[in-house]
Amino acid sequence: MSRDLAKLCRPIFLTTVFVEIGLPQQALTWNELRDRFEAANPTLIAGRIGINESKAAEITAYLRPNPNVTGVAGQIDPPPK
Repeated sequence: MSRDLAKLCRPIFLTTVFVEIGLPQQALTWNELRDRFEAANPTLIAGRIGINESKAAEITAYLRPNPNVTGVAGQIDPPPK
């Protein structure tokens, strides 16, 4: 009988322990909720990546010189006679 009672008491005890651990939930502030939403939303992540790529392209556009055609008359050989 004591084994049967122990078999019944063990799950009840474990259930009460886990319920005590799991009950207190933390209330989220608006900033925490917004941060979690922004971190998990794939549309916002993709938009952020697109904006960063545009900024990078804008910055590197000024690093390359503008192509100009220049030449000196001394570089052109006259045709042989």
